Amino acid sequence: MRIIGGLSTDTKPTAADVYPGDRFIESDTGNQFVYDGDSWAIDTCPAYLEFTGSAGTNDNDVIYTSGDVSAYNYHLIEATAGTVDVDVSGDGTNWIAAVAGVSVVTTTPATRVVEAAAGVMLQITGQFKKIRVNQKGAVASNARGAHGRS
Repeated sequence: MRIIGGLSTDTKPTAADVYPGDRFIESDTGNQFVYDGDSWAIDTCPAYLEFTGSAGTNDNDVIYTSGDVSAYNYHLIEATAGTVDVDVSGDGTNWIAAVAGVSVVTTTPATRVVEAAAGVMLQITGQFKKIRVNQKGAVASNARGAHGRS
């Protein structure tokens, strides 16, 4: 995803110059547009979307499953109780453990993890169709966070 700036009177770049997900920001109006692969559309999606999970009680209970978050490219997940692990889905159906582009925000940034204990926040970078947070282990767990875009 690239961010392109210009004025509202400027012609937006053509298909040969842009890729799906690229953004165009009009500096004189503040309007933001997203390229979908065919055309530019005004972006009505909020810059970030917060969530709060539903407490789990058993290992692998699903605490949170997002809706379509493909408009966002970073995801913050904080374990508020117990330990949680995170899965991502590129198609909204098939799930994999979130490994690539995951870092613990509250400790060494280079640490790669797929789980977090209470008080730890994960930052997952990438575009996914859905994200799922699960309880890890027998201790009741919960999570909150936000999906955002840079």
